[in-house]
Amino acid sequence: KSSSSATRWMVCRTLRSTQHALDELRGMEYRQFATCFTEKSVSLYQTDLTSKKMALWVGNEFEGLSKLAIEGCDVELFIPMRGMIQSLTL
Repeated sequence: KSSSSATRWMVCRTLRSTQHALDELRGMEYRQFATCFTEKSVSLYQTDLTSKKMALWVGNEFEGLSKLAIEGCDVELFIPMRGMIQSLTL
């Protein structure tokens, strides 16, 4: 769900699988960013986000993104937060 005006700037679609989404976005030349805590993930503030086409992958609160989604993205990044809990609610 999104606010009524958000659809003016965003394209939202539901695809049949993670792999299908990764492949379709890659085919459309999107640079894909996975939000995750891995050894390879870098801070959002140290990431080049100037891509003309970008897809941001965000996992659910309990499990995060799947291994397939993380490994299929071009960049693994984390969003630095203050406080004791590293959780972002969208």
